[in-house]
Amino acid sequence: MARFAKFKPNDDQRRQVMMLAGFGFNQQTIGTFIGISHVSLRRYFRRELDIGPTEANLRVANALYKNATTNGNVTAQIFWMRSRMGWKDRNVDELDEAPTAVDFSWQPALPSPTPATPAADTIEGDGIEVTWDVGEC
Repeated sequence: MARFAKFKPNDDQRRQVMMLAGFGFNQQTIGTFIGISHVSLRRYFRRELDIGPTEANLRVANALYKNATTNGNVTAQIFWMRSRMGWKDRNVDELDEAPTAVDFSWQPALPSPTPATPAADTIEGDGIEVTWDVGEC
């Protein structure tokens, strides 16, 4: 029975696997592209499969950050603020609704049974009684 030579990955294959994993291809497809089974792919290219997506995200984030800060790309700036800082668009329905009325009704003050100090003054008028202490300041 003939034996196959042991597979030895080269640098070009490692770069391709890392790039394809970063693009989101599944392991079956990457293995077919390289010419090995997905089991062998995981055995020989474990690191590339693990760091490929992170490397791709790093490159895109770096380009986005450069566009947002250096190149003045407003779209990139808005995207950064939405995805990283939690900004969001307002709901159009919220903007079309009338503002909610707030009740600022005034209730007359209850008369105190005994004044706090003998120097307390009282103002009466319009059914509202307000008492304050003019004693010590």
